[in-house]
Amino acid sequence: MSAALRLHQPQAPEPTTPATDRSSANDPAPLLLSVDEVAHLLGIGTSTAWRLHSSGALPQALRVGRSRRWSRDELERWVQAGCPSRAQWERMRKGGGA
Repeated sequence: MSAALRLHQPQAPEPTTPATDRSSANDPAPLLLSVDEVAHLLGIGTSTAWRLHSSGALPQALRVGRSRRWSRDELERWVQAGCPSRAQWERMRKGGGA
C-alpha cells in the first residue's frame, strides 16, 4: 500500500469520557456543543455534520452570537429516537408522534 493511501485511511478515535475531555474532572460536560463536538459525539466528520445540518437531518442548531450550537441533551434524545429527520423530530418533540 502506498504512503498516500495510508495517510487517508480513517483512524479509530481514541476512547474518551467527558471528564477526560475537560480541563478538570470536576468540570461538567458542556450543555451546548460546537459542530466539532457534535461530529466527535456522533463519530462523523465535521463536514458531514454540516451536510446533515444543511439537509435537515440534524436537530435545529441554536444561534449563540454568530455561532451555531447544539444541545447535548437534545442530540442524545434524537439518537435514542433513531435519528429522525429534523421535521419528524420537531413533530415528535411537539407530541405529534412520528
